[in-house]
Amino acid sequence: VALQAQAQGLARVVFLALTTAATLVREAGLPVYGFVDLLEPSDTQALRQGERLIKTLSVQAAQREESIAYLGLSYAELEADVGPQVATARYAQYGRQSFLPVRVLERAIRRWQPACLLTTNSPRAERAALLAARRLGIPSLCLVDLFGLWERDWLARPDYADALCVLNPQVLASLVAAGRPASHIHVTGNPAFDHIHNSAVIAKGQALRLDVGWFAQRVLLYASSPEPQEVPGITGQGDPAWPRRIEAQLIKTVQADPSLALWVRRHPSEAAAD
Repeated sequence: VALQAQAQGLARVVFLALTTAATLVREAGLPVYGFVDLLEPSDTQALRQGERLIKTLSVQAAQREESIAYLGLSYAELEADVGPQVATARYAQYGRQSFLPVRVLERAIRRWQPACLLTTNSPRAERAALLAARRLGIPSLCLVDLFGLWERDWLARPDYADALCVLNPQVLASLVAAGRPASHIHVTGNPAFDHIHNSAVIAKGQALRLDVGWFAQRVLLYASSPEPQEVPGITGQGDPAWPRRIEAQLIKTVQADPSLALWVRRHPSEAAAD
């Protein structure tokens, strides 16, 4: 969508791209920035916090300088909002889930002065960007990637983004039932899935099967994702061990059935398999 908008002269698209997204955007030839580009001379204390916090990461999915800027700026805003003691306790309990760097994202909006903001329903920088856009009077669109289940309380609020794009009519109906006006919601599907039908992608998949000798097996893909124990603002308890238990059960099932094969794709923020 960004490439088409730029090619047709409809917009100059600027990405604030974090972790693995930055590489994809650069490869597409689009302008890409990160939290490191939002640093100001007064952020020396934030950078010191970032240097401290980066040592606690089990997986570093972004460049070191970007991770330091993201952690430092986000933690500095958390500390400014709730005070040093509460910030320490929240980070100890929730980790990065405790971040909501709205004022940092206001910096980005003021810097680039966008005509509109487009983001996903991810819970930290993206959510903060939508809140910042609302504060600054910038129209916004939130792409809900899957079913909008655990973040439904936010998505159902009429002031959370000006419009939502959702996967299917069932997601639309669930958000309307939760209180979101139907006129705010558009069923568009998820463009991340469109390339599944690309003949080149299908050919690459067939090549992968041949490389590992899976000629006749039914191949299963497990796309893992971290499960936090707690998320601020969300009731209930998660189970951080749940993704690994699913993985172990799938491995056990495949080992017992020669007609099956398994490909595991762990999330970039998860540790690699042993």
